[in-house]
Amino acid sequence: MAADIETTPARARSSPSLFGQLRWQTASNLGAAALGGIYLVYLGRELGARDFGLFALVTGVASFAFGATDLRSQEAMVRYLAVFAERPGERAASVRLLLFVDASSRVIVWLLLLAVSPLVAKFLIKSHDAFATIVVAATAAMLAKIGNGPAVGVLRAFRRFDWHAASLLSTWIAKLAVTWLALWAAGTSVLVVLIAALVCDLGGNLAIVWRAARELSEAQIAIRGAAASAAQSGAGEVGRFLAVSAGMSLSDSFVRELDTTVVAWYLPLPDVGAYRMAKNIVLMLWRAVDPVYVVLMPEFAKQRAGGRRHETVRLATRTTMLVFSASVVVLIAMFFLLPTAVSAILGVSFSAVPQAANLMALGLLLGAPLIWTHALSVGAGKVHVQLCANLLGAVLAGTTFVLLTPRAGLNGAAVGFAVALGAPFVISAVIWTRLLRLAE
Repeated sequence: MAADIETTPARARSSPSLFGQLRWQTASNLGAAALGGIYLVYLGRELGARDFGLFALVTGVASFAFGATDLRSQEAMVRYLAVFAERPGERAASVRLLLFVDASSRVIVWLLLLAVSPLVAKFLIKSHDAFATIVVAATAAMLAKIGNGPAVGVLRAFRRFDWHAASLLSTWIAKLAVTWLALWAAGTSVLVVLIAALVCDLGGNLAIVWRAARELSEAQIAIRGAAASAAQSGAGEVGRFLAVSAGMSLSDSFVRELDTTVVAWYLPLPDVGAYRMAKNIVLMLWRAVDPVYVVLMPEFAKQRAGGRRHETVRLATRTTMLVFSASVVVLIAMFFLLPTAVSAILGVSFSAVPQAANLMALGLLLGAPLIWTHALSVGAGKVHVQLCANLLGAVLAGTTFVLLTPRAGLNGAAVGFAVALGAPFVISAVIWTRLLRLAE
C-alpha cells in the first residue's frame, strides 16, 4: 500500500491495485512505443538510410555516455522511500542525496562528452557536420535526463503511474509535431531534428521533475537542504546500491547504444541506419514488456521483506508463462507483416531491415519472459545478482559482435544484439532459481 512508503499527506491518496498500476504503465509504454515508432519511421522516410544512420550514431554516442554511467536512481528512490519509511530523517536525506548525485553525474558526463566530441567526430563519424550534431545530441540528452531518474522514482513509489503516463505520451506527441514543423520550416537536416528533440525532451523532463517535487512536498519530505545532510547511517547503504547499479548500467551498454558505435566501426552509414531501424522495431516490442518489470519491482520488495518465498515463485512463474505466450504471438505476426510494411513505408534503402529484425527478435523471445529477474533483484536488494548476469551477458554479446559483424555484416550484428538482449535475463534466471531453491 502507498502508506508503506509515505507519511500521511495533506490530502487523501488513493492506492491503485496491482492491475491498475499495470494498466497505466502498459498504456504508457505501448503509447510511447507506438509514437516513438511513428517518429523513427518518419525520420527514416525524411532522412534516408545514410542520414538516419548519422542520426542514430550521434544519438547513440550521447546515449551510451549517459546510459553507461546511469546510477539507476529511479530504482534506488523506489527502494529507499520504502526502506526508510519509518525513519523520516534518513528518508529525506536519501532523497536529497539521490537528487544531488544524479544532477552532478549528468553534468560531469556532459562536460566530458563535449571534451571528446572533436575526436569522436574525426575518427568515428567522419561527417562534415558531425561535431555540431554531437554537441547538440549531448546537450539534448543531458537536459532530458538531469533529475529525471529520481523524479520518475518518486512517481513510481507514490504510484502516480497515471501522471507519468500522461506526461510521457504528451512529450512524444509534442516531439512528433515540433519535428514535423521544424523540418517543414527549416529543411531536412539531422541538426534540425536534434534541436527539435532537445526542446521537447527538456519540457517533458521539467514537467516530471515538477510533479515529483509536488508529491514529495505533499508527503512532507523536505527536498531542500545541503547534500551533506545525507551523511547519516543510511547513506552508505544507498551509496553501495548506486555503485552496483552503475555497474549494471555499464554492462547494459551493448543493449543501449554501444552496439551502434561498434557496428559503425565495421559497416557504412546506410547499414548503420538499417541496423538502428531494425533495433528500434525490436525495442518497441520490448517496451510492451517494461510495465511488467516496473510494476513487479515494488511487489517483490514487499514479498521478500515479508519472507513470502512461495508468493515470489508463483508470481515469477505466472509472469514467465504469460509473457512468453504473448511474445510468440507478436513475433509470428512480425515475421509475416514486417517485410511488406518496411517496403511500403521506408522504401528500398531499408530493405535489409526485416531479416535483421527477425534475428534480433530471438533475443526478445528468450529475455522478455524472464524480465521478472531484474525486478526481483532490485526488490530483494540483491542488485549484484543482475549485475553479474549483465556482465556475463555483455561479454557474450561483445564477443558475438566482434566475431560476426566483420564476417556476416548486418545480420552478424543482429545476432550480436539478440545475445545482448536475451543473455542477461537467462543467466539471471538460472541464478535466481538456485537462490530460491536454497531458501526452501
